[in-house]
Amino acid sequence: MCNRGIRFSPCVLKNTFNMPLEGGPLSIFEDDLYVGEAMLGNLSPNEEKFVAYAVELKCDVTEKSEDELRDVYRVEGGTNHYNMGRLTLYRFKVYTTIYVFDNKNERAIEELFLEHPRRPSGTLIETPAADETKDHFYRFKLKVPAKGVVKFVVKEQESANENYYWDSVSTHQADEWLAKGYIDKAAVTEAYKIDELRQEIKRLNDAKALDESFQSELQQDINRYDDMLGALSNSKASNYAAQGKFRDFFTKEQNEAKKQKVAVDEQLQKLRTQISAKDAEKLAAINRVRIARDIPDARK
Repeated sequence: MCNRGIRFSPCVLKNTFNMPLEGGPLSIFEDDLYVGEAMLGNLSPNEEKFVAYAVELKCDVTEKSEDELRDVYRVEGGTNHYNMGRLTLYRFKVYTTIYVFDNKNERAIEELFLEHPRRPSGTLIETPAADETKDHFYRFKLKVPAKGVVKFVVKEQESANENYYWDSVSTHQADEWLAKGYIDKAAVTEAYKIDELRQEIKRLNDAKALDESFQSELQQDINRYDDMLGALSNSKASNYAAQGKFRDFFTKEQNEAKKQKVAVDEQLQKLRTQISAKDAEKLAAINRVRIARDIPDARK
């Protein structure tokens, strides 16, 4: 039995009693010859379990892992409420493990059990069917001839889909997808329109941010002049002429700030209306993109 590169000599125990068998230590004998110790867990009635009792020293196991991102085999987006505004590239990632068993024994290993860990959402491909499939591993039964070497390859694939939102797709990316056959020219046209609107919305938002900052400064000035005028009203100073002069100055400056703020308020309202209109135009362009196609000759 081989599990994660560790070689064990196992035995198979089955509980043939009509009651659970409590676990504990086991001494293993073969033809009256002691061969090892094992620990047995609890066994339910009719349950069968592999029990390792010794390390197999005369069978070397090497293990090599690699992965490969397979080609896009389907492209879909904008076909329903769930994927509206989004493009999904469907593809798989394939994980390959290459096992090499080198049997240095003078006798063949008639039953070598390989336990390969399962990926949570993986499925076997391009691999012989497993003899047993457990919750966390596949079990394969192999035969290794005396003084022989056996190579066994296990491949699992998992979905590696890629999601893109048209609101952030560049024109360069759209051109690349067109060249690969993922999307059509109509989608590229919309991608350019979306990019143009995105840049225009950014320009409007930058202008809006500047105006909002200026609006805040003007409001602070207005509040400060209010404080100054209030202080003059409450003042008990006897120089009424000087007070009047300051009051006229602060009133004039405050009125000028209020006038500027009115203009800024109007400009901000105009910018917000423009941004809202451009956002709606961009959303309409995004929702016009509808793609559903299989990619021929893709290696799945």
